[in-house]
Amino acid sequence: MTLVGWLLLLVVLAFAGAYAASRRRPKLPGPTVPRVSEGSDDLGSLGLSEVRPAGPRAARPEEEARRPESVSAARPVSPRPAEPASPAPSAGARPVTLPTVPRGDEPARPKAATHPGPATRSGTPWADPAVAHLLASLAGHVGGGVAIVRHDGRQHLVEARTDGGSLVPVDGRRFDLDGDTWLASDALGGLAGAVGARARAIPVGDAVLLIGGDADAADPYFDLLELVLPESALEPSRPASARASAEAPERAPEVDDVDEMDDFDLGDEEAAEAAPVPRATIIAEEQAEARDAERPLAFALVTLADAEERLTGHAPEAVARAEAELRERLETAPDVRRIEPFGDLLFGVFLALAPAGAAAWCDRLASGDPPLFIGAVAPADGDPTDVRNAAARALHDAYDQKRTRVVEA
Repeated sequence: MTLVGWLLLLVVLAFAGAYAASRRRPKLPGPTVPRVSEGSDDLGSLGLSEVRPAGPRAARPEEEARRPESVSAARPVSPRPAEPASPAPSAGARPVTLPTVPRGDEPARPKAATHPGPATRSGTPWADPAVAHLLASLAGHVGGGVAIVRHDGRQHLVEARTDGGSLVPVDGRRFDLDGDTWLASDALGGLAGAVGARARAIPVGDAVLLIGGDADAADPYFDLLELVLPESALEPSRPASARASAEAPERAPEVDDVDEMDDFDLGDEEAAEAAPVPRATIIAEEQAEARDAERPLAFALVTLADAEERLTGHAPEAVARAEAELRERLETAPDVRRIEPFGDLLFGVFLALAPAGAAAWCDRLASGDPPLFIGAVAPADGDPTDVRNAAARALHDAYDQKRTRVVEA
């Protein structure tokens, strides 16, 4: 080989060595990788480990094993946020705060308990707990008020009621009932506040059971009342004497002299005359006379439009004067055959009129002064009790609609 060839070979070898050296130089920064990891440890010690959220989670077991001091430093951190939520202080406060919650509710609890429970007058059969609970159940069943009232010859006395109110004597209309009937607020008088604007009146011994709400649903309770009430409460005591004293006080002494009575039989002609004739009997008498005479018959219940206000806000003398004036007004009206009292400021009037004439008569009479409410039945045929009940319902409708009301029995 010539000299030139050797030179070229050396040049090639030099370039090859330089190339190889240049290829090996990038591998030299490899040791800097640990330096970067060391720098990362330094960053973690400076609190910059948040840049790597996944790193600390995987490194916590190693760090906790390597540096137990960090564990002891981390342990106090957890109690600090847990201190307000720790059960120890709240458990001590709960026995104090929990009783205050029912104490705040306690004023409402007696109201809820006394609302369905009837207020009773001591010394009466209605004060028996079984009867009281039965009346409360009855009130809840019909969704209205229930009141037990009796009349002492001067005013009505509430024996029991389920509206939860205070027990006080109540002035109201006298109930001379010979059977089950419906009474509107104008007939209830001061008792309307105990049972509502309309109530079903049912005689129970010397008292009257007034049921407001859906009173037709009360029938299943009557058998239970007979079971829990004593016989003395179910059987009237001297009923004719009480009624005679209310209807005919001048004959009351004669009735009071009668000591022996069996099943409403006074055994005294004068006392029997003093006893009021049942309303159904009066209607039956007029029906028979109308049939015999072959003439029409209508029956009307007439009362003052402000009867309730007069009965609750006026003296008895003023009520008596208003009742006398109303009767005189009816006596002067045409086509009137008979007038009978059906309660305080309430008269039953029998008319010799057909349905069309009865409607015109009611409208003409009601338009006078003072205004009247009239509920009439025309023709007044059929069962006398049905006629009376139909007139009572018509009067109730007239009271609500502020006008006269004529219906068929």
